[in-house]
Amino acid sequence: MEDAVTTRPDFIHGHHFFGVFDGHGCSHTSFAWIWFNGYLTISCMCMQVATSCGVRMHEIVAEEATAAAGSSVSDEAARWRDVMEKSYARMDAEAVGSRDTATGAAPTCRCEMQLPKCDHVGSTAVVAVVGPRHLVVANCGDSRAVLCSGGAAIPLSADHKPDRPDELERIHAAGGRVIFWTAPACSACWPCREPSATATSSRS
Repeated sequence: MEDAVTTRPDFIHGHHFFGVFDGHGCSHTSFAWIWFNGYLTISCMCMQVATSCGVRMHEIVAEEATAAAGSSVSDEAARWRDVMEKSYARMDAEAVGSRDTATGAAPTCRCEMQLPKCDHVGSTAVVAVVGPRHLVVANCGDSRAVLCSGGAAIPLSADHKPDRPDELERIHAAGGRVIFWTAPACSACWPCREPSATATSSRS
């Protein structure tokens, strides 16, 4: 279930913004009956990150799109790719800064990974910008965009999950690992960039 949904008609002239954001935390969030206080804190933080994305993402995309309009890049598809890459990077930086400000010194995680900063929470993000001539879709995580045409569902995005060979390779290349508890389910928490960083997945 998503935590935040954003629709912004005409957020830049002739273009409409749609976004879905779903907050995630470490796997210990499922053990609410054991660690209720920790669960509540993490769940609120997950929703806070998703809500921040819902409030800010369209503004960031609008700023980057406006800046790109005056660039020398003539290929519109390439320009939108650059806009989305910069927008996601900025939103990620803002979410990390907001989280660190809210939590201060991170407590030791109580999940099975036992990492000092395993409570780094985040959010998936799938964004669609509908323009006069183009439909631009970008995503991070396992929230997806689907186009319905003639009664058929056409996927517009690909989930970032470790059952994809390229995603598994990316995780391993970044020094991370994926733990399969019971096939085909996977651990909801694993390091993805550095020992103190985590990526999360809530569905198998």
